[in-house]
Amino acid sequence: MSNESIVPIPPTMTVTIAAYMTAEAPNVVVTRVEPEFLNLIGIGDSVNIVFQVATSGYAFRDKLSGIQSLSNGWDASFTTIQYSDDMRTATVSNVNQSGLAYPYLVNVIHLATGLTGSVDPVIQNENR
Repeated sequence: MSNESIVPIPPTMTVTIAAYMTAEAPNVVVTRVEPEFLNLIGIGDSVNIVFQVATSGYAFRDKLSGIQSLSNGWDASFTTIQYSDDMRTATVSNVNQSGLAYPYLVNVIHLATGLTGSVDPVIQNENR
């Protein structure tokens, strides 16, 4: 038996992003996320979060503003966001210890037109 400690793999939570335009407002990108309120209470000490743009023809706007923090303390709780080459997936790790809620902004772009859309969901950390 080895004396090495086993490091648990953090759970992964997925946030799905949908974007679309309607016939009534063809120049407006409607953006939605599921879940809009990501509750990490009871999940574990560290959580990997995967943000996935589910609608074809859309991607995160860019690496600087695809996902933006809207609150102080984000940098202490989250790692640097990593984007896939096609800009449709972003991954971040969260230490899940502050007990704070972190609003953030998701910015997407419709690749064919360049039109953009945004939505501002929340991640709730556990208090430890």
